[in-house]
Amino acid sequence: IQQKLHKEARDWMSVDKIWSSVMTITHNHSEFNSVMHRDNLEANLKHCNELLDSITKGLNAYLESKRLGFPRFFFLSNDELISILSHTKDFDKIQESMQKLFEYVNSITVNEELVITAMNDAEGESVPFLNKISGDTPEIEDWLNAFEEEMRNTLKVATSNCLAAYPKMKKDDWLNEFPAQVCITTNQILWTQQVTNVIKAQKLRGLRTLQTKYIEQLDQLTGIIRQPISKLLRQVVSCLLINEVHNRDIIASLISDEVQEIENFKWVKQLRYYWENETVMVKSINNNFEYSYEYAGNSARLVITPLTDRCYQTLLSAFKQFLSGAPSGPAGTGKTETVRDCAKALGRPCVVYNCSEEVTPEQMSQFFAGLSSSGSWSCFDEFNRINIEVLSVIAQQVRNIQEAIAGGVETFKLDARTLKINPNAAICITMNPGYAGRTELPDNLKALFRPVAMMVPDFVFISEIMLFSGGFTTASTLSVKLVALFDLCRKQLSNAHHYD
Repeated sequence: IQQKLHKEARDWMSVDKIWSSVMTITHNHSEFNSVMHRDNLEANLKHCNELLDSITKGLNAYLESKRLGFPRFFFLSNDELISILSHTKDFDKIQESMQKLFEYVNSITVNEELVITAMNDAEGESVPFLNKISGDTPEIEDWLNAFEEEMRNTLKVATSNCLAAYPKMKKDDWLNEFPAQVCITTNQILWTQQVTNVIKAQKLRGLRTLQTKYIEQLDQLTGIIRQPISKLLRQVVSCLLINEVHNRDIIASLISDEVQEIENFKWVKQLRYYWENETVMVKSINNNFEYSYEYAGNSARLVITPLTDRCYQTLLSAFKQFLSGAPSGPAGTGKTETVRDCAKALGRPCVVYNCSEEVTPEQMSQFFAGLSSSGSWSCFDEFNRINIEVLSVIAQQVRNIQEAIAGGVETFKLDARTLKINPNAAICITMNPGYAGRTELPDNLKALFRPVAMMVPDFVFISEIMLFSGGFTTASTLSVKLVALFDLCRKQLSNAHHYD
């Protein structure tokens, strides 16, 4: 940092020198009178303060330039960013903050020549890069931008290869061959293809045949999960089972609604995946989103209930109308997790921000700058904790971002910053209504958010699918018993503070 900021480094040396000499003399002659009657003491200290102010200004401008160079730096505090910038070649130090920049990248594999060859998640999955990235760049943001680019490129090519390999390989080998995220996405593309082709060609009769095939496929996956398999494979199969059960249920509902046309709303409203123009397109109702290939590791997925589906539909429609989403409902209804999982379904990065009374407009401005220029989704948890006077400033900031995305501009102004806009950015807030000490949102802010009412989820359904994805064949009867048991506990056991 000193090499980049010569003037500030020079000023810092003089402050350090003055301060050291002041303290040395004070230590050697520590009597009150001699300290207080020393020449120039006040002037020297004032001078030091002025220099420190200008150093802080210079340092902040330097950090700002780094953040504009790699927008995800906006999500780090100044201290964390300085720590990274002062260890640009020390990859162990940088890895400590890696998860704040890329949520599921736990570490990166770097060889002796400082070449980055792979990214790894916390579960132990490693994805080798197609093109190696040199970590030996003059500026740290150069290789971080290249890393982000290559992460997307590698996953995109892997998805293409995965689709091609599916008919030729055994299921177990296929699941072991590709990253978990790629297998799950490919599986959804194949499912969409099958349903579309069947409705087009054979109408209801074909759907019934497909339903039987899906029940067989589920048995096959349950068979895999009951064998002694590796932890990584177990996690992928578990996620696939969650998706496949949902896919089976959709086919069943299409049959019961006697869907005969591909344009039927009952089919159009589903989250559908297509491989078009060498990329994944995700469609819901009449909204199309290009998949972003943000690495999601081999992480757990949410059980998809009808409530989740409706929440996805509402949020995605809101984003297409350049609005933001506001899921609200009691604690434990899955507001934040649904937003995060929806982002994962589109391959977007998602940052969760816990709001409190201490939030200032400047902090929010910095955070908004990061998400609007990096194309991340954000979920502001318990948004109505923020003080009312800050909320009215936030309303203006959110409107600026929404107008920039709607206008399709290259750059836009947010407070004092001029930023590049990434149209993938999306803002969600979650709220718990009816808590004491929470603010009612001002009207100009309410108008920017599409409300989504979240209610108590279907526990029997969720536990059934979780048991199912764990390899239990009698999941349906077990889940009813389990939920009844826990419900009884809730009613019978004494209420204690820590059960909340």
